[in-house]
Amino acid sequence: VSIEAKISNHVDRIDLRGLEAFIEEHQPKQAYCVSLTPKARKIALSNSAYVIDLPWQDFIQKLWNKEII
Repeated sequence: VSIEAKISNHVDRIDLRGLEAFIEEHQPKQAYCVSLTPKARKIALSNSAYVIDLPWQDFIQKLWNKEII
Protein backbone atom coordinates (compact mmCIF):
# COMPACT_ATOMS: atom_id res chain seq x y z
CA VAL A 1 0.00 0.00 0.00
CA SER A 2 1.27 3.45 -0.87
CA ILE A 3 -0.19 6.62 0.64
CA GLU A 4 0.42 10.28 -0.09
CA ALA A 5 -1.20 13.18 1.74
CA LYS A 6 -2.03 16.51 0.07
CA ILE A 7 -3.37 19.71 1.60
CA SER A 8 -5.66 20.45 -1.32
CA ASN A 9 -9.32 20.05 -2.17
CA HIS A 10 -8.52 19.21 -5.80
CA VAL A 11 -5.69 16.84 -6.65
CA ASP A 12 -4.68 16.22 -10.27
CA ARG A 13 -2.40 13.60 -11.79
CA ILE A 14 0.41 16.14 -12.05
CA ASP A 15 0.29 16.56 -8.27
CA LEU A 16 1.01 12.84 -7.85
CA ARG A 17 4.26 12.57 -9.83
CA GLY A 18 6.22 11.30 -6.83
CA LEU A 19 3.57 8.74 -5.96
CA GLU A 20 3.38 7.68 -9.61
CA ALA A 21 7.15 7.08 -9.68
CA PHE A 22 6.92 5.07 -6.47
CA ILE A 23 4.09 2.96 -7.94
CA GLU A 24 6.09 2.26 -11.11
CA GLU A 25 9.10 1.12 -9.10
CA HIS A 26 7.45 -0.82 -6.25
CA GLN A 27 4.06 -1.85 -7.73
CA PRO A 28 1.95 -1.71 -4.56
CA LYS A 29 -1.45 -3.43 -4.59
CA GLN A 30 -3.21 -0.18 -3.68
CA ALA A 31 -2.34 3.50 -3.86
CA TYR A 32 -4.13 6.28 -1.98
CA CYS A 33 -4.01 10.04 -1.89
CA VAL A 34 -5.48 11.51 1.28
CA SER A 35 -6.69 15.06 0.74
CA LEU A 36 -9.32 17.68 1.49
CA THR A 37 -11.39 16.55 -1.50
CA PRO A 38 -15.15 16.46 -0.80
CA LYS A 39 -15.68 12.93 -2.19
CA ALA A 40 -13.67 9.88 -3.18
CA ARG A 41 -12.55 9.42 -6.78
CA LYS A 42 -10.04 7.52 -8.89
CA ILE A 43 -7.20 9.34 -10.61
CA ALA A 44 -5.80 7.54 -13.66
CA LEU A 45 -2.03 7.43 -14.08
CA SER A 46 0.00 7.04 -17.25
CA ASN A 47 0.83 3.36 -16.72
CA SER A 48 -2.79 2.09 -16.49
CA ALA A 49 -2.59 2.24 -12.70
CA TYR A 50 -4.74 4.53 -10.61
CA VAL A 51 -4.75 6.29 -7.26
CA ILE A 52 -7.80 6.48 -5.04
CA ASP A 53 -8.18 10.06 -3.81
CA LEU A 54 -10.01 9.98 -0.47
CA PRO A 55 -11.25 12.70 1.85
CA TRP A 56 -9.16 12.46 5.01
CA GLN A 57 -12.25 11.55 7.07
CA ASP A 58 -13.00 8.56 4.82
CA PHE A 59 -9.37 7.48 4.94
CA ILE A 60 -9.32 7.51 8.75
CA GLN A 61 -12.56 5.52 8.88
CA LYS A 62 -11.26 2.92 6.39
CA LEU A 63 -7.97 2.71 8.26
CA TRP A 64 -9.73 2.08 11.60
CA ASN A 65 -11.97 -0.50 9.93
CA LYS A 66 -8.84 -2.27 8.60
CA GLU A 67 -9.95 -1.78 4.99
CA ILE A 68 -6.64 -0.25 3.94
CA ILE A 69 -3.87 -2.04 5.82
